[in-house]
Amino acid sequence: MAEFRGASELLEEKMNNQRLTTGNANLDSLIGSGIERGLFYLFYGDEESEADLLIHRILVTILLPAHKLGWGGKCVCTQ
Repeated sequence: MAEFRGASELLEEKMNNQRLTTGNANLDSLIGSGIERGLFYLFYGDEESEADLLIHRILVTILLPAHKLGWGGKCVCTQ
């Protein structure tokens, strides 16, 4: 059986999760201070938008080590 955890404990845990910047302060504030690990995000735009640039910036940041504010992870991009 799952352990009961209070809302304040969950909120504190969520606030302590490392978030990844999108490189755009306005977008980061809209999605809650950046990208949170384990959640799914959908970014889209028309051909004239900078959606591709945004996605590539996020992918590169994911690859960066933690001391450079990245996640030191792996990523895949398909189009």
